[in-house]
Amino acid sequence: MTVLKYILTAACAYLLGSVSVSILLSRGVMNADVRAHGSGNAGATNMARVFGLRMGALTLAGDMLKAALAMLLGFALLGENGMCLAGALCLVGHCYPALHEFRGGKGVSAGAAVLLA
Repeated sequence: MTVLKYILTAACAYLLGSVSVSILLSRGVMNADVRAHGSGNAGATNMARVFGLRMGALTLAGDMLKAALAMLLGFALLGENGMCLAGALCLVGHCYPALHEFRGGKGVSAGAAVLLA
């Protein structure tokens, strides 16, 4: 049963990390892909550069929130080991999102949330 919890934690954390807040916001609100502008990166800095500080701050908050949620899930299922596993895999998912052709952010905001936790 414990092995299944580790697999579930890892998979959920990676998939949660793969949700790119900047791409969702840029496509949903601004009707453009942030990766096609500025530095070409899907991070909070490029969002702020291209679409303004408000969008950059929302991206930063969303990226930190998804890392925190992943770690809370890991902690709920497996304690501190689960929290560490979830944080690491959320960070990998943020940098290499399967949902967005493995082109993600640099991991600064998600990494900051993992370090804070």
